[in-house]
Amino acid sequence: MTLAAAALLLSTFPAALGIVLAAIAVETRYTVVVHNCFAEPLSEVGVYGGGCEARFGAIPPGGTAKRSFWIQCDGQLELRARRGSTPCAWVIDSYVTNDMGGRSTVTVGADGGFSVEHALE
Repeated sequence: MTLAAAALLLSTFPAALGIVLAAIAVETRYTVVVHNCFAEPLSEVGVYGGGCEARFGAIPPGGTAKRSFWIQCDGQLELRARRGSTPCAWVIDSYVTNDMGGRSTVTVGADGGFSVEHALE
């Protein structure tokens, strides 16, 4: 009976470790959502910086795309895209680091300008 109780107790450690590692992965994930309210599609959309490269591809007018990734090093996150033949770049987050998670929503407005909202995820 004592041996069975000890075995049961020891078997909970791998499960607890798995739960802790999963929580860390969720808490340190960074998510970027891009809404295109511009009248033209955005092409070659991607987020760069902090040791990351997350490509969205093209986002049609009125479309939304979302990518999640893990920051690899200190840096700045930047959204790059093309509006027609014009390359554009916007700073999403001026400082990120590898133990930081979060969520940024970028809206490209009808006038071609952009806005960023930040929230902890």
